Amino acid sequence: MVEKLLTNKSLLRVLSGLFTNLSAAALGLVIFAPNFIPWNTPVGLLSLTYDIVFAIVFLLVAVILDEKGNI
Repeated sequence: MVEKLLTNKSLLRVLSGLFTNLSAAALGLVIFAPNFIPWNTPVGLLSLTYDIVFAIVFLLVAVILDEKGNI
């Protein structure tokens, strides 16, 4: 059952869209968070760094799922 669910093309496309939106949200945090938190502190800088890393990882997952959904 799980194998069939994970190979369903439409499910992969939906998950790809979800991860694309998560990536956009993480990048939005990088853009808007410095207005609300002090980014020149170590904690603020670490938070922005995590957001950038999460955005890249989410975008890579979205691309991989989209490619598997198009096969």
